[in-house]
Amino acid sequence: EMDMYVVKVDLKTIRFTSDHQELGSQRNLIYLNNPDNATFEDGGSRRTSSDVEQFAEWVTSGVYATLPAGRNDPITQTKGTSLALNMKLCIIPTGLNFRVKGLNAQGSVTFEATGSSTGVDQEVAMTETTTLPNMVTALDKSIQWKVYIENGSTAEVFNTTSGPHKIFVLWGVPQTVSSKKYYSQPLANTPTVKRMWELTKTDVAGNNSDISVIATAVQAWRDDIPFGDSVTVNRSDGNSYWALKDETTTGQCHEGSVLMEMAMRLLGIDAKCYHVYAIETLPALIEDANGVAYQDNGSGSLTFYSGPLPVARIHGSHGAEHLLMDFDPSAGFYLNLGEGCCEVDGKFYTAFAEGVVGAKNEVTSLDFDPYNTDVTAQSAPHSVLLQLEAAKREFQKWRYVDENGYYAVCSGFVQVPH
Repeated sequence: EMDMYVVKVDLKTIRFTSDHQELGSQRNLIYLNNPDNATFEDGGSRRTSSDVEQFAEWVTSGVYATLPAGRNDPITQTKGTSLALNMKLCIIPTGLNFRVKGLNAQGSVTFEATGSSTGVDQEVAMTETTTLPNMVTALDKSIQWKVYIENGSTAEVFNTTSGPHKIFVLWGVPQTVSSKKYYSQPLANTPTVKRMWELTKTDVAGNNSDISVIATAVQAWRDDIPFGDSVTVNRSDGNSYWALKDETTTGQCHEGSVLMEMAMRLLGIDAKCYHVYAIETLPALIEDANGVAYQDNGSGSLTFYSGPLPVARIHGSHGAEHLLMDFDPSAGFYLNLGEGCCEVDGKFYTAFAEGVVGAKNEVTSLDFDPYNTDVTAQSAPHSVLLQLEAAKREFQKWRYVDENGYYAVCSGFVQVPH
């Protein structure tokens, strides 16, 4: 005798439990389908715990009045890891042994789970047997779902497809604050679809598995911003640094280094912004984004520095003066405190300085110095200074305030220590 019954299957939601759960109010289809309609500055709002518990990334049309019909939100996940998800489905009648299979674009089964039907909504947890690419990238992944009833014999009773699911594959977990602080509060660095969309493009960090390559690409992406004659960034608002890419705020090397740090951190890569100052003697003097000064001792560690910033001395005829950088002698008086840099994996990436990257033991050719034609940098900040000097010989100059209250240049230029 054969049992006869009518089976009804509804696949209702998919929630990716492997998602970093960091994309906030901008994670919806408006921004995903029209990223150019969003701004970099708009940080939206962070997800809350209730979002994680109640909102699935994929919801079938017309299911649950409390959720948007047809929802298909993007996720972020770390490279080289497996997707994990909870599927909510309803199988009627009760007491049926079932098997769910998820197939990839090649028709291979990569998700699989079994259970017994309850006749009401129930969740099934699954982890993919394959892993995401071991690099930063963006994927559009469709999954074909099949449900089989296995009561004595096996019968396929359901076949549908979810997605395509947008997956931003990152280096690691997004870091949602900057090292830059406003007073004692770190600036927020909110993951948004717009920011992830841009950073994972193939002409930025996308399809790369090398930190140095990614950092160089992000540096170039950031340097595409016009250099500001003035600074209009609101330093109490992390989103205002992102607005540099919208060209609705302006900044210089310091602001640019903060933005690069934020971009690298959203990709899950450790980064920190610094200021590199002119120097008389090695090791190089640097300052982090919050005004804490360090000396790089040339062996990879930093020592707290309590001396004057920037490097200062007392001159016999006019008193106090400071050693500063001259980025463009041809433009007249163009002295600056220092060069904003973003430190990534031991290298210093300059901001708006023609892509200069400083690395310890980097050899710089100084054609104008017959005694030091090839100089080996003792630290990454030292390498930055040597390369800038190679491009502009009169790079370091002493500056003082004259009797009329104006800044003046004292006695020519000073070479970077070789």
